[in-house]
Amino acid sequence: RDSDFIIKSFQGKIISARLHELFCADIKKIDQPRILFIDGILESLGEIDGLLQDLAENKSAACIFARGFSPDIVQTLFHNYKLGRLKVFPAVYPAVSCEEILTFCLKNNIPCYEPKIKNDIRKAGCKDMVEVEKIYFDESACIISSKTGENYQVEVSIPERLSSVYGIIEDRIKFSSAI
Repeated sequence: RDSDFIIKSFQGKIISARLHELFCADIKKIDQPRILFIDGILESLGEIDGLLQDLAENKSAACIFARGFSPDIVQTLFHNYKLGRLKVFPAVYPAVSCEEILTFCLKNNIPCYEPKIKNDIRKAGCKDMVEVEKIYFDESACIISSKTGENYQVEVSIPERLSSVYGIIEDRIKFSSAI
């Protein structure tokens, strides 16, 4: 209701990642997506064609995290998203070391495809992805929300009658990686 302040907190893991800039949808939250990481750049749609077909058949939302994506892949994902055929979101994470990504994925039980250990993304399907509660995106970070996360995201809803002070409140709030 307009007269209420609403505060919600979500347990999750904050990582430095963003939706690919060519995926031109204003996505702030994805509910119950399946996720996986790729320690590399996806260059061909053929690399994930089987995975995309499986996700379409199961009508599953998914977020694929990679160091980069070819423009063709992002445009195909966006086109199919607009048509309602797929809910697959390409997220780019910064170039950190292979060991950091593998450690993060192992610690959080998230599948990671990495060429050096010879696991082939072409053979992946829905069953090879892990489902999380939610993913939240802003300009430079995302939160993977799950019961095992060690950080929190806090959402604050301010009544419309106080919207004129929102800018002041926003300037004063500093979000940290943990509460």
